[in-house]
Amino acid sequence: MMGCNDVANLRKHERHQTAQSIIVQDRMSGQQLGVLVNISLDGLMIAGASALETETIYQLRLLIPDNVAGGQAIDIGVDCLWTSGNEKNANLFWSGCHIIDYADAAVVSLNSLIAHLEIQPC
Repeated sequence: MMGCNDVANLRKHERHQTAQSIIVQDRMSGQQLGVLVNISLDGLMIAGASALETETIYQLRLLIPDNVAGGQAIDIGVDCLWTSGNEKNANLFWSGCHIIDYADAAVVSLNSLIAHLEIQPC
């Protein structure tokens, strides 16, 4: 099993854990998928009541609170790479996604979000 540092070595950009409550929504259905756990310019992890489907493309909207990075929603396309259950809570799942598509404005918003979050590197 890989530890946090092993996974971090495989990434181009460092992931940052969020201390904010950032809701992740499916743009196609409007359904809330969970909350953002960590993020980088390359990917993110979501915690939710159900696991995302691996090898599936999602169009996501990150609902940013008003007090963080201007409060603008960020729309991104992701590929879900993995999911994992929680041994202590059967109703909690983690899903790891690679960001594969976003508008130019979303890059600016992602950078702003990462800069303004209370962050702790993984």
